[in-house]
Amino acid sequence: MTAVAAIYRAGLRQLISGKRVWGLLALATLPAVVTYLGGRNFTASRAFDFFHEAPLFMTVIIVIPVVCLIIGSAALGEERRGNTLSFLVLRPIRRVMITAAKLAAAWSVSFGIVAAGWIVNIVALAISGGGASPLVPGLFLIALNTLLYCGVFVALGYITDRAVFIGLAYVFVWENGLAGFIEALSPLSIWRVGMSAYIAMVDGLPSEILDVLGSVQPGAFGAFAKTAVVAALFSSFTAGLLRARDVT
Repeated sequence: MTAVAAIYRAGLRQLISGKRVWGLLALATLPAVVTYLGGRNFTASRAFDFFHEAPLFMTVIIVIPVVCLIIGSAALGEERRGNTLSFLVLRPIRRVMITAAKLAAAWSVSFGIVAAGWIVNIVALAISGGGASPLVPGLFLIALNTLLYCGVFVALGYITDRAVFIGLAYVFVWENGLAGFIEALSPLSIWRVGMSAYIAMVDGLPSEILDVLGSVQPGAFGAFAKTAVVAALFSSFTAGLLRARDVT
């Protein structure tokens, strides 16, 4: 486990270096600005509803996927492009442990960035009179969705140099386009997994918010189980890619 911890710590240092973290933190706090400016003249109930009409979806649909795409695709992608991956794969350690450590590092950084923005957002909501009840459900949503997105984007970043372009196409064309119009495709949308848990955990939500789930049913346990299974599958898939690299 010492080698895994070392890979995890090295991954953290790699991902938090440079200016990208500051840029992503700025992105993560944008919904808080909208919450404050849009809700400060509303009644408490209207401020709560406004929060769930715009700032929440800014976080879920834009902030989380973009943060995870930038961070996740760099976790193994930068190692491959920098020709430093050999330092990892030459270690006497199972490939799945390497990918798990890299995924954990990408998830930690992504969750930390988005969670920081979310906390500021909730402060803005509380100042507007809408209360702070979404704080914990939102953190649970963020934890699930960042893990799912990172699982996908760590693998994608290893496979191709065009990970950012492909990831953006998936997020904005598939998830926010086709999966929104074709209900049968909604279970293949990552952000709806965490949203299904959030909706099950928060009382008093506007009734129309249920429509965004499509055919996905609200439920915190189901969302957690789906996240665990998908993250494990993608970690194993990426490990298989590393093993294939060993014999090529």
